[in-house]
Amino acid sequence: MSVRQDPPSGETVNFAGPDDLVEWAADAVLRQFGTSPAVSAVYLAGSLLAGLGSPTSDVDVFVVRDGADETEVPEQLLIGGRRFDVETLLPGTLRTLVEDVTCFERVTYGDMSPVHQSESRYDLAVRLLLSRPVLTGKEYEDAVALLRSREREFRRMLITKWAAECLAIHEDVRGAFEDDQRDDALFSAADLMRYAAQAYLAGCADLYVKHKWIPRKLRRSGGPRFPYGEFRRLLGGWPEGREEQGGLLAERVRFCQAMVVAALVDGWEDARAAEWRSWSASTGPGSGLLRSVEWMPLRLTDRIVLAQSMDKAFRISPQGLRLWGLCDGRDKADVIGEMMDHLKDEGLRGEVESYLRRFEDNGLVVHG
Repeated sequence: MSVRQDPPSGETVNFAGPDDLVEWAADAVLRQFGTSPAVSAVYLAGSLLAGLGSPTSDVDVFVVRDGADETEVPEQLLIGGRRFDVETLLPGTLRTLVEDVTCFERVTYGDMSPVHQSESRYDLAVRLLLSRPVLTGKEYEDAVALLRSREREFRRMLITKWAAECLAIHEDVRGAFEDDQRDDALFSAADLMRYAAQAYLAGCADLYVKHKWIPRKLRRSGGPRFPYGEFRRLLGGWPEGREEQGGLLAERVRFCQAMVVAALVDGWEDARAAEWRSWSASTGPGSGLLRSVEWMPLRLTDRIVLAQSMDKAFRISPQGLRLWGLCDGRDKADVIGEMMDHLKDEGLRGEVESYLRRFEDNGLVVHG
């Protein structure tokens, strides 16, 4: 990565707030790149535009220009004492990117390859969605317009990306626990919490990809019902005793199940995952129905499953997934009652009761 100082930078420029920094940066970048005939678009992106930056943040700049090298490393500029991270893109890159990250209609249980793109590619698309144009061209305008028109498909791609990562990590957790490698299981379970939180946040329409921002995103977008203190407790715990380790692992997995269910149910159509209410699983004496820790949920175009792996899965309906999510240690009657409140159709009570029996018979729920 090369670093060069812009000659007229002068003294460091300070700002009262992020918005002031963004406007100053836009002017500085336009002066830097706006006169080149090879440049077709310039835009600002990153944490500043996602509402996560501060007046001291660096500035991320994307430049679309002819002759850009796909292997070219980002360049750093120093302007006014401020670091600008500049990434160049080839013409045509933005349209292809948007088409790739919004193709949820192609994601099936038999072919999940469209969703298995790198985190950096999803990150580039989120940055484009939240970008601030400096020099616009047809490609940039068309790509942003297409991405905004397909934001629901993009959100579903992200939710499914994170949910699929959760399924893979969950297999690691179960394998390490079965091998009696408790530290390994706890470490992987902490990773599971981060990816489940990303799925939940995508279901809250907070799409920014970088994991370091998860705590701040949960505080701003998780909603008043999200138990942020419980999330912190579970993520930070690392007990010594075997019984305590097993208990923490089960708590982490069930909290992750709840986060992913919230995204797949309430966050699927209208990004209302923050409305989910069934969080902390009660496991004490007299507990009722609990989600089994052996399963993680996944939703695709052609089916919804509770899975231990892609080779071992139980197919359910959207309402079945909601019902499974409500099994947080309450009595069966309470679970049925909340489900009936949601369905608002007493004629479906028998179907709900039948679904719960299937859950019990197949080991998808257990009695606390």
